[in-house]
Amino acid sequence: MGSPLPRCVPLLRCVPLLLGGLVAGLGAGEAVSGDAEALEGRYAREQRIQVLDGGRRVAATVVDILELRPAPDGALTFSLRLRGGAGQGCALDGVAVWRGDRFEYRQQVEPGQGAVRGCVLWIRTTPLYVGIEDADGACAEIHCGTGGHMDGVAFPRAAHRRGPRD
Repeated sequence: MGSPLPRCVPLLRCVPLLLGGLVAGLGAGEAVSGDAEALEGRYAREQRIQVLDGGRRVAATVVDILELRPAPDGALTFSLRLRGGAGQGCALDGVAVWRGDRFEYRQQVEPGQGAVRGCVLWIRTTPLYVGIEDADGACAEIHCGTGGHMDGVAFPRAAHRRGPRD
């Protein structure tokens, strides 16, 4: 069994998850529920990154997106899009199943994928955030560009919108 809190690099990426749980009176790792229908919709978070523009580094604001939809048997279909500097980012779509206190996605490595281990991604909820955990970094190795990561990314539940994709 893994740690109840995500490993975060840099640590500041964990602050929203930690504060979200503590303010609501729950530990940051405690799930609100496994109700996929209650989580349905689109979550967005803005972040500032450095990009190259004509050979110089400049600050840019980008929006990361997490879309959640209920799937059969209480599972959760997700689409995760994270933006990073230098055109790098992460993209992962899948179906996660409820396992104890979180939704869990597992992807086995196919021959020729270049990765040596499978991807296990957890989606945890607190009253204020939906958090992504990629505990050993395998999902990032497979689904992110160079230097990209997923572990410790938190989407504010206040940024939740129900309805069709934009």
